[in-house]
Amino acid sequence: MWWALLLCLAVAANGSPAGECFEFRDEAEHGGRSLLVYRAVRLSADPVRLSYETAPGEGASYGSLPLGLPAGAPLPLAWKPSDDGGGQLWFDANGGGRISDRECHTLGSAELAVEAVVTVAADGKPRRHRRTILFRRSPLTGELRYAVRGYAVGHVTLGDARLPAILIDANSDGCFTAGDDRLLIDLDADGNFDPLGEQFPLGAPLAHGGAQYIVRCDPTASNVQVVPRSTATGTLRLTLGRVGSAVLPGSLSATFVSDVGELAAVHGLDQPLLVPDGVYRLTGLVFDLADSGGKTWSYRFGGDSGAVVEVRAGEQTSIDLLDGLALEARLSPDTPSAPGTEILVSPALRTPAGLYLAHCGIRADRRQPWEASARIELCDAAGERLSRALSSFG
Repeated sequence: MWWALLLCLAVAANGSPAGECFEFRDEAEHGGRSLLVYRAVRLSADPVRLSYETAPGEGASYGSLPLGLPAGAPLPLAWKPSDDGGGQLWFDANGGGRISDRECHTLGSAELAVEAVVTVAADGKPRRHRRTILFRRSPLTGELRYAVRGYAVGHVTLGDARLPAILIDANSDGCFTAGDDRLLIDLDADGNFDPLGEQFPLGAPLAHGGAQYIVRCDPTASNVQVVPRSTATGTLRLTLGRVGSAVLPGSLSATFVSDVGELAAVHGLDQPLLVPDGVYRLTGLVFDLADSGGKTWSYRFGGDSGAVVEVRAGEQTSIDLLDGLALEARLSPDTPSAPGTEILVSPALRTPAGLYLAHCGIRADRRQPWEASARIELCDAAGERLSRALSSFG
């Protein structure tokens, strides 16, 4: 595709290290095998702050799709199921903050395909590209599910072997990043991809020909690189500031990505993890807290610019995951300041390093938390309440 070639040329012109340019294909299958990965849409009865040409009305639930990078500005939606197995879907596919009647779709028994705009801010330069989002209802539970259609194909070089490879968007965010996404490599060069022996988490170490490698790529797969894995190691230890003593045992998971693209996952506090030396960036954090009433709260933090820590060979390095966490509120850049006008305020719990609270819920069981809502009050200097709103995350 011509636009894929232009993107690869733009990456080369920016002086990024040379790598393979993969081709994105807006297709559901490769070699007769589906590469779609469906995920449940997180829904709440409380609406995300949004305007509609025609409001969904009673019986609707609300949520958003975490597409693009950084994931702090997801695309909102509203959903109203019907008894016939379908429903009505309002989806802000262009991220404009207003859903027109043309963005209201009827979902029947077949999949619904909607073209959306995904924004990727790599190296501080936002780029917008289009992805096809597929919606359907689960045949077992009836819940609304979605997938991002498409994958990227190219080659990786392991030692002296240049092998065909495929990148799969396994977390359906419209990007290719270490962690949830998957890498298929035709290691035996037989023209097929074995889903068991030739599929790897993107960012995980790969052993081939007696050596170990790390495959890393930019979010659009326009620059995919293979680097040798370091044999020198150090240890990484986590703390959680003032709330650390309240975290339930075994309920914490943090993910890091190194400067060479290696994924490192740490489970639990004060559990040193042996990792190759290098600079690591915190990309995700999930943990549970129990309150005085016996409820268990589940928190998920995200961010593509989380805290950075350097792990030196033969040394132990500690990092406070929530160092400097504070509540901030931002006004929309185009909000007028004239008296009597409505202003849009966006509150966020965020660390100075860029990690932010993406979801918060009360965990009724160990599988799926119920998403909590945020009650927002605007007060004057004397503490008198001027306005009050209720909103889910998004």
